[in-house]
Amino acid sequence: MSTILINIVCLSLVVGLAYKLVGCLVVWLTQRQLMDVPNERSSHTIATPRGGGLVIIGLGIAAVLLIAIQSPTPKLFAIVALLWAGWAYLSWADDTLNLPAKQRFSIQFGLAIASVVLIGWISDLQWSQHNSVELGGFGVVVSVIGLVWIANLYNFMDGIDGMAASQAIIASITFGFWFFAHGGNELALVSWIVAAASYGFLLHNWQPAKVFMGDVGSIGLGVFFGLLLIIAHNRYAVPVLSSVILMFVFIADTMLTLARRALHREPLLQAHRSHYYQRLVIAGCSHRQVVLIYIAAMIVCSLAATVALYNRDLLLPIFAVVVVASLFSAALCAQYAKAKQRAVDSDRKT
Repeated sequence: MSTILINIVCLSLVVGLAYKLVGCLVVWLTQRQLMDVPNERSSHTIATPRGGGLVIIGLGIAAVLLIAIQSPTPKLFAIVALLWAGWAYLSWADDTLNLPAKQRFSIQFGLAIASVVLIGWISDLQWSQHNSVELGGFGVVVSVIGLVWIANLYNFMDGIDGMAASQAIIASITFGFWFFAHGGNELALVSWIVAAASYGFLLHNWQPAKVFMGDVGSIGLGVFFGLLLIIAHNRYAVPVLSSVILMFVFIADTMLTLARRALHREPLLQAHRSHYYQRLVIAGCSHRQVVLIYIAAMIVCSLAATVALYNRDLLLPIFAVVVVASLFSAALCAQYAKAKQRAVDSDRKT
């Protein structure tokens, strides 16, 4: 009981420290004019400092390094800290210097290859208790592309106040409990520290946001979850499908948005406002309302992923249900957005 109480106190201190550090960082970012200026694709209306996610990633890396010093297996934690710092440095450079896309993606792929070489890769896809498919060398390719993809996917979803930080809290807490239940206490602690730091940031990022996460935060968190997925799979036999279900709200929104843009022959790499969460905001919902809807969906996915983890014969059925539910929700969102737009057009005509 005393250990639990100590952990709660420590995590509460992390929340307070993150809140204070983000507040100080907002002042510095404003002085340096590192601002996100609104344009026609923005969901905000005033210039806002960006780069507050540096606190989340910085505290996360510090936690990994402290654990590495005391861990009986320090190599893994030292490698994670080094790789995570590399991704964060690249993303911070992009926040401050606006790196060309070609240069940014080239370095990201280099970092992804280094991550897979040093930490490992997805070797198989399990869909039930006794059934899986071995990926062989293809698993290396999937892991490299997957790391780059999840990093940028998380960045795509960081488009309204509170969205990315909320997902980070839920995913980190869930991964933490998974690691704790499998004996990975050190990784559980790292996950919960990231959740606590994300909450401290969220207090500044909730609508109306005083600071944005920036690429350093969104891409840094995406990479963090990608690395956790690989480590959980390799060290604790956590099925990849469980991790995918956990993060499926972000995955579904991004994949369905890209599919829709491809269907309409719209440029896939061009910045846009066609994500489903953005369409809800355009239709008149507040950032707060949309994020609360997504939080509810994320919690459902977290519970579903945990059930699938501990009853693996349900992996495929639960994944199928989550996919169908996502398609249904996307269709409802599209219909709602169209109905609101028709109402606005009708009002203009009258």
